[in-house]
Amino acid sequence: MNRKQKIIIVESPNESLAISLALELSNKKRIPFFKDYLLANKKFDIGESNNWKIRFYGYYNILQFLEQTRYGAILVNTYVKEYMYTQALNYKTDLESVFDLDKRYSKLSAHIVGISKENYIDLCVEGNDLVEANYIVMDQKMKEFLNTTKCDRTLLDYYDNFEETKKQALEIL
Repeated sequence: MNRKQKIIIVESPNESLAISLALELSNKKRIPFFKDYLLANKKFDIGESNNWKIRFYGYYNILQFLEQTRYGAILVNTYVKEYMYTQALNYKTDLESVFDLDKRYSKLSAHIVGISKENYIDLCVEGNDLVEANYIVMDQKMKEFLNTTKCDRTLLDYYDNFEETKKQALEIL
């Protein structure tokens, strides 16, 4: 069976914005949505010395599934987020594997959608261990990654209007 595979990776320092857009795209495009919960789980400290090995296990599992089945997917919290977080916060990771994943996703014609905001002060609430400066650096690292990826990519600027951002994404994808 020959199926048209569509893989969309949605990332942003603002995880809730990325998830909201990914879910909207999933519903409109009728493509399943997947989120890597290890990277998002606060109990699973991204800064722990060996946790990056566990995260890569998950990244490679979903990639191998997509390579073998040719199914489509919309993904959040991927190797792109791994790059953003670890480079912005100086955490240990395996950059060689990040770029290997990118190369393999590019062979599947994946499209990365990065969502950038002008500021991240709204995310700096009590109990959140990241300060606005961290989000700004993650935003810069996301843009840096988008400039080096082998995948198709789109950078969307978010100006507190989710409907407009969704409309832009649907027009592009």
